[in-house]
Amino acid sequence: MKTIRSKLVGHYNYYGVSDNFDGVRSYLDAIKRLVLKWRNRRSQKISFTEEKFAKFVDRNPFPKPKITVNLFAKKATL
Repeated sequence: MKTIRSKLVGHYNYYGVSDNFDGVRSYLDAIKRLVLKWRNRRSQKISFTEEKFAKFVDRNPFPKPKITVNLFAKKATL
């Protein structure tokens, strides 16, 4: 989870420009689905149900998507 969190923060910093919040948020949703899939690959049966995964995410939250660069802001004059 530590690696996933750091990769998400890096993704938010790179792609978190104005007017791209929906794309960043959908990336987080895709990552959540993949983590659930990866956690269930540990055995032959489904070990993580959606309810268990929701509790897991509550204890180990993902970073929230954010916009880091505003492309529409006025430039500061010197």
